[in-house]
Amino acid sequence: MDLKQFNLFQGAIQWAVDEDKRLSAIDDTAMTSPMEHDQQMWAFGKIDRSAETVTMDLDGFKCQYVAICPTTGCVAGNIVLTAGEQFVVPQFASIEMMPQVPFMAEYCWSPENGFQEIRLRAEDLAGLTHDEANDLFEGDNTLDKIVELAYDIAANHGYELTLV
Repeated sequence: MDLKQFNLFQGAIQWAVDEDKRLSAIDDTAMTSPMEHDQQMWAFGKIDRSAETVTMDLDGFKCQYVAICPTTGCVAGNIVLTAGEQFVVPQFASIEMMPQVPFMAEYCWSPENGFQEIRLRAEDLAGLTHDEANDLFEGDNTLDKIVELAYDIAANHGYELTLV
């Protein structure tokens, strides 16, 4: 984990802490980020009707994907979103015909890196080991568990996690 990766990692943990504080407040209407924290979802949102479709080639089978505008996601989703990559879902109809309901994304896409599973891309972006990512991105983790793991992960990489 280099310093850039650590900063992205620390930012995602701080975001989860801030979201918990915001959601616990009496007036929880002031969004401070484009996405709410929910550890059980990689990314969740509605189709971005202005986005172009992108094609994934799976051993000769081409599948069209379209971007979503995320409203909810987990720590891994926040890492990917902060890095500037898009969450995408399969396009099963023309964009105009796709329902305007939220979809859950499992993949992200960028021109530089192509398609990847959100959890694998977040692992790479944050410089985590496979075991660290598996533990940190577990859907049943409470915020306290996420923070506890984050402190350990940072220390294991020679960094001191600072949360406010």
